[in-house]
Amino acid sequence: AARGAAVVFRRDVEPGAARLAATRTLSGDQRAWLLESCRAVRQADPAAHRIADSRLHLAIATVTGSPMVVEAVTRAQAALGELLGAIPVLRTNIEHSHDQHDTIVAAILTGDPDTARTTMEEHCDATSALLRGLIG
Repeated sequence: AARGAAVVFRRDVEPGAARLAATRTLSGDQRAWLLESCRAVRQADPAAHRIADSRLHLAIATVTGSPMVVEAVTRAQAALGELLGAIPVLRTNIEHSHDQHDTIVAAILTGDPDTARTTMEEHCDATSALLRGLIG
């Protein structure tokens, strides 16, 4: 039940955060931070991957400028981290995840809220399908 609640909460919060981020006028530093965070996930070794991934999601939340969004995404990521800590990191899932991250960040940087939101929805759905398949 806790897993379901965490996944549903994230599925509402994170696409909204990505959409909101794409409506903001970002500073050069914020844009560089998003790109660097995205690159860090791609370059992370398996042991560091989860932390780098979470940092990217928190960077997206932070550039919205909304402390409430940051708080919500922090909670969603913490719950997700506990769930994902119990399963192996699979290369194929990671590659797909990287591509989605790239699409989300590009949509935020080009001011495309719809793509940012829908891609983050797909990204959340991929994770929940992974959890369903591996945890049951």
